[in-house]
Amino acid sequence: ACYVNDLIPFTCDPVCSLRPNHDNLTICVNDTDCEWDYGADYCTEKLCRFADQTICEQDIRCRFDTGVCTRKCGFHAIQPLCHDDLLCMWLPSVNECVDDCRTNGNEDLCVNNTRCNWDSAGYCYTMCEYAFNVRSECESDKQCSWNWDSDTCEHRPCDFDSQIACNDDTTGSCEWTNSDKRAVDVAFEGLNNATYFNLGAYAGCTASNYFQLIPKAAGLVAVQFVIFPCNTLTRCPTYESIRASVQNNDASCGCKYTHSMASNQLLWPSFPVNTNPTTNGAGWLATSGMTLYVKDTTNRNLAGHIVLQMECPGECRQVCAAHQTQSNCENFQYTGGDCMWDIDNNLCHTKCSLFTDVVDCANRTWCQWHPTHTANQCQLKCSLRQYTTKTTCESDPLCWWTPFKSSCMSKCTEFDNAEDCGAQDGQCNFFGDGICRVSCNLLGPTRLSCRTSASAYCMWNDDNNPVSYTHLRAHETPEHLVCRLLLEKKKKYLKQYIIQVKRIIILLKI
Repeated sequence: ACYVNDLIPFTCDPVCSLRPNHDNLTICVNDTDCEWDYGADYCTEKLCRFADQTICEQDIRCRFDTGVCTRKCGFHAIQPLCHDDLLCMWLPSVNECVDDCRTNGNEDLCVNNTRCNWDSAGYCYTMCEYAFNVRSECESDKQCSWNWDSDTCEHRPCDFDSQIACNDDTTGSCEWTNSDKRAVDVAFEGLNNATYFNLGAYAGCTASNYFQLIPKAAGLVAVQFVIFPCNTLTRCPTYESIRASVQNNDASCGCKYTHSMASNQLLWPSFPVNTNPTTNGAGWLATSGMTLYVKDTTNRNLAGHIVLQMECPGECRQVCAAHQTQSNCENFQYTGGDCMWDIDNNLCHTKCSLFTDVVDCANRTWCQWHPTHTANQCQLKCSLRQYTTKTTCESDPLCWWTPFKSSCMSKCTEFDNAEDCGAQDGQCNFFGDGICRVSCNLLGPTRLSCRTSASAYCMWNDDNNPVSYTHLRAHETPEHLVCRLLLEKKKKYLKQYIIQVKRIIILLKI
C-alpha cells in the first residue's frame, strides 16, 4: 500500500491508487505525486522522478538529460501529454509519441533516424510523410504538399531557395515564378555572445514565424534570445549592456528589439514577439541585418539555436505539366493559380494569360494570340472553353459558333495573318485588305443565301459555289466592289463569247 518517494529521502507515501477519490482522473492528475495510467485505466505514481542519474538510467522508461530525469517519449500514452513534453512530438501516421527531430542538433544522428532529415539551414526536422496524415495539416506546412494520388503527405517538390538553383534543376519539372512567395528557413546560433548577421541575401523577405531550441535540453531551459533589427554591437557589445534597452523598449542600442524570449519554442509561433508600433505584429521585414544575443543563465554552457521562417518574393515550383490529376492542377496551394486543367486531353497546362510574348503564346497549342487587344493578348482557345451551345459560345466576345462543325471557335477577325487565318479548317479566309473573315461557303452555301445573307465580300461563281473575293482594293467600298464584280463578270462572259465566235469562224473555213 506504500511506495518510496525518491524526491524526499527516507519517505514512504501511500500508493496513488489507494489515496482518497483517486479513482477519479481529474483528482489523480492534480496530485503532484500521481498520474493516470491510460492503458490500465487507474491512478499510479509518476514515472522518472529520480534525482540520481544512475537510478534514472536503470529505468528503461526514463532518461537523464541536462541534470533532469524525464520519461522517454514513447511512454507518453496520449497526444496531449506528448505535446506537453518539449522533447517529443506526436506522429499521427502511427499514433505514437516519438522524439522530436528538431531537438537533435547533430547531423549524423539526425540522418540516421528514418523519420528525420537534415535541413540545409542547419537543423533537424521530421519528414512530411511522418509528420502529417491529414491534408489540411500537411498543406499548412510550407515545406510539405499533399499527394492526391497516394493520399499521403510528402516533401514539396522543387523546394529550391533561389532562382539559380531552380533553373539548374535537371529534371525539367521545376520553374521559377515571381507571382508567389517561397518559405526559406534561416538558422542562427549563439553561446553567451552577441553576433551581427548580414541579411542582404534576404532583403525584401519577411520573417513571419520562428522556433528556438536548446538541443537535447529538457524543460523550459533559461537560455535567453534577443534580436535587434540593426547592428547594435558598437553601443551594446554584451548581453548585460542591452538589458535596459529591452526593459524600456527603447532605441538606446541603435534600434528597438524585435524579439526577446527564453526557453524552447518548437511550435512555430508568430514572429516577432515584440509587437511594438515599428512592427505592428505583422512579421518583420528584413533589410540589412540583425544582431543576436544569446545568454545561458543556467551556467551549463548551453548553446541557443533559433530558426526564422522567411517569406521571400518568387518561388520555385513544379511546372503545370507535372501535375497528373485535376485536383493537384487546380489546387492554389501547389500552383498559385497559374495552371488550368484540359478536360479533353486530361493534361495540366500553364494558363495562357501568363504568356506575354507572341512566340511563347504560339508555342502553346492550347493558346491563341489576340493582336488587337492591349492586355491579356494570349488567351485560351475558344474550342477549349467547354462551350457546348451557340448561346454560351457567342456570349463570349472572342468566340463564334461555326455551323460547319457545330462547335465553338475563335472569331476569324482575331487572326491577323494569312497563315493563322488559313489554318482554321477552311472556316476563315484571309482577304486582300489584310482582314481574316468567315469563309463565304459558310455564310452563303446556296445561290440565294449568298446573294441575300452573305457578306458584300462574297460572290457566286459559275460552278454554283460561293467564293470569297480576296482582292479587295484599298479604300474600296462594298458598293464599288459590287459594281466592279458585275463589270468583271460581264467582261468574263464577253471573253467567253469572243472565244466561241472565233471557234465558229475556224469551223466555217474548214
